[in-house]
Amino acid sequence: MIDPRLKDYYEEELRFLRRLGAEFAKQHEEIAEGLRLEPNRCDDPHVERLLEGFAFLAARVHRRIDDDFTDISQSLLSIVYPHYLRPTPSMSVVEFQPDPDQGGPSSGFLIESGRSLVAPPTKGVRCRFKTCYDTTLWPIEVIEAKWQAPHELELGGSTRELTAGLRLRLKCHGDLTFKDLGNLKSLRFYLNGDLSLVSTLYELLDNSCTGIVLRGGKGSGEGGTAKLPKGFLVPVGFGEGEGMLPYPRRSFLGYRLLQEYFTFPYKFFFFDLTGLERLGTVAQGNTAEVIFLIGPFEGPDRDQALNRFVTRDTIRLGCTPVVNLFEGESEPVRLNQRRTEYTLRARGSKEFPPEIFSVDGACAVTPSAARRIPFAPFYSYRNRQQEEGGGLFWHERRHASSWLPGGATDVSLAFVDQAGTTVYPEFPSASAQLTCFNGRLPSMLSMGSDKGDLDLEGGGAPLKATVALMHPTEPIQPPLDGSIH
Repeated sequence: MIDPRLKDYYEEELRFLRRLGAEFAKQHEEIAEGLRLEPNRCDDPHVERLLEGFAFLAARVHRRIDDDFTDISQSLLSIVYPHYLRPTPSMSVVEFQPDPDQGGPSSGFLIESGRSLVAPPTKGVRCRFKTCYDTTLWPIEVIEAKWQAPHELELGGSTRELTAGLRLRLKCHGDLTFKDLGNLKSLRFYLNGDLSLVSTLYELLDNSCTGIVLRGGKGSGEGGTAKLPKGFLVPVGFGEGEGMLPYPRRSFLGYRLLQEYFTFPYKFFFFDLTGLERLGTVAQGNTAEVIFLIGPFEGPDRDQALNRFVTRDTIRLGCTPVVNLFEGESEPVRLNQRRTEYTLRARGSKEFPPEIFSVDGACAVTPSAARRIPFAPFYSYRNRQQEEGGGLFWHERRHASSWLPGGATDVSLAFVDQAGTTVYPEFPSASAQLTCFNGRLPSMLSMGSDKGDLDLEGGGAPLKATVALMHPTEPIQPPLDGSIH
């Protein structure tokens, strides 16, 4: 696929040649009158073809000179803010639904961050996602959720300082009771639904919550009640280990938060409710209530909207954001003494190959393929004297793809010495370790299956299904033109 910018460069060069040629012919009629050049056209078809051919060649040179400025910017950004040069892959939120028939451990079952999920084949490719948060599954479900006025909460005391309350009813699976869940210390809730209404609910829980009430389930004959301060409700997604995109430690964390907020705000609609050790005391049966007390806030219309909007589907347990990222490797690159740059292609489907999110390493392969010799990245903080590879380093450049559709990008690898001078490795071939994504394929997935949308690779979890709560987003390609500098 030809770079679409080449046409603009070509037309600019052609206009320049015609204008300059017309001025030259006017000033030197005795030698250039035969060119018959005018600022906008040329009557001689042979001269016109010469101008067009030269304009095409000059356009490529002009584009390459401009790209050199981008290369400088890319080199600097690759050290300080490498995320700015990388695509943003598809993202979603999934819900792990425990299987009541399997019971599940009363101590909770942990699905670690970074676990792989695979989708059913789409166009012959199984898209892969990885989880972004640690998720502990408990044999508990939300059976009711309501946004209620203070008098409906049945608190039994003065409610003058309250404006509303979010009331949840929880139930244990099977014959378990909350007293059996001795290790239950916290629950992670996800706010699911329309973005504007969920944003309102999130804001009120974060800014206007004055406390949390725990009590036994309605009608259970239990009278225990405990009150927790607001600080026991903790927002999720702002910690260093709670990112969706890989970030180096040297990059400012705030930029990651901004990027993730504007590309996928749903990752922040999570709360941890801590202090639940007391739940087994106040709720000795298999049901319990959690009430988030909401103080005064502006906008009475928001209260009415939440009263209609909040249902049991709004408050979810066992959820985590997922991102379409997975480890991969490039096809072997055959090295020679004529090329200065090699375009990488990730291993996978020939028709819908994975796209490259980042290059994590590169190595040469010896003729017998018995040994791999690692190269160090040229722009890095490593001690180069300790690297193998004969003093050679690799340098990557991201550019518009010449063969992938949809504005996708390619990554090319060049080999240089310590001075940054291009060298020609004597090894027969090289390969690269990659982090990949499936391009636009995740956005084409069919969601809503009764059996679940994704499978947890490796199994081992007591799951009935893994459901995507929203369709995966479209990937976003990075800026590669002059705007980068």
